[in-house]
Amino acid sequence: MSSGMVDYMIRSLKNNVRKRKTLYDKQDVFTAKPPEVPKNIPQRKTTERELRQIRQAIEGKRQKELVILSVAFFVLVTIGLLVAQYYLGRSWERFFY
Repeated sequence: MSSGMVDYMIRSLKNNVRKRKTLYDKQDVFTAKPPEVPKNIPQRKTTERELRQIRQAIEGKRQKELVILSVAFFVLVTIGLLVAQYYLGRSWERFFY
């Protein structure tokens, strides 16, 4: 190897020794404070009755969604089976006739 090649490699190594910031070096990422809640907003407490009504409303919505999804799934499966039966039935009819 020539001395020019060695000098080039040494210069290259020295240039690559710069300080790189990683995610762990950036302290502001880990020390960020959560946003403060404004204090002028009144905080209202709900009663047991109101909580029960809210829960029942949420459960009612979930039950309606479940019924709709199950009916839609049943309809799609039924249509798929009918289409498959139609095409398979046609192919078997051609086979026998």
